[in-house]
Amino acid sequence: ILLQKGELLAFSDASHIVSKYLEVGAETTGYKTWPKGIGNDAIKLIKVRLLNPKNVITNTFDITESIYIEKEFVVLKAIEGARVGFRLTTSDGIIVFTSEDTDDCESLNSKTPGLYRTITHIPGNFLNEGQYFLTFGSHFPMVQMNYFEENCLSLTIENTGGVGGFVD
Repeated sequence: ILLQKGELLAFSDASHIVSKYLEVGAETTGYKTWPKGIGNDAIKLIKVRLLNPKNVITNTFDITESIYIEKEFVVLKAIEGARVGFRLTTSDGIIVFTSEDTDDCESLNSKTPGLYRTITHIPGNFLNEGQYFLTFGSHFPMVQMNYFEENCLSLTIENTGGVGGFVD
């Protein structure tokens, strides 16, 4: 059983309910914006987008198609050691991978005030067919969370005859 604000949302087996639970609140348009930003006095997330190779916003991709995850955030004051990243999970909550802007280069750990935009490329044929969710976050490791937006974007991979698939 899945309830939302006292109302029955779904009644099914556990795997279906978990999938439905993860969908609640996820944008299915391929983008989400926070006009005033979400975060704290150090860093705020402004927008996230899913782009196809033609630079078109979408949340549905062919299994052979590359996916571009763009995030835009603003640093409000000079900071040291903050990490910014995202987590990709399957529809049943299994973590596929996590990506952060961590690097051994000392200069990358410092961020000066300003607007930042990052784009992560996921190559075609990397993900299996199905639905996935993206969670975005920033933190000072072992100190504090700056922002955390769980399952705020969903994306669907369709198998239209590429590697590992067939067309009926």
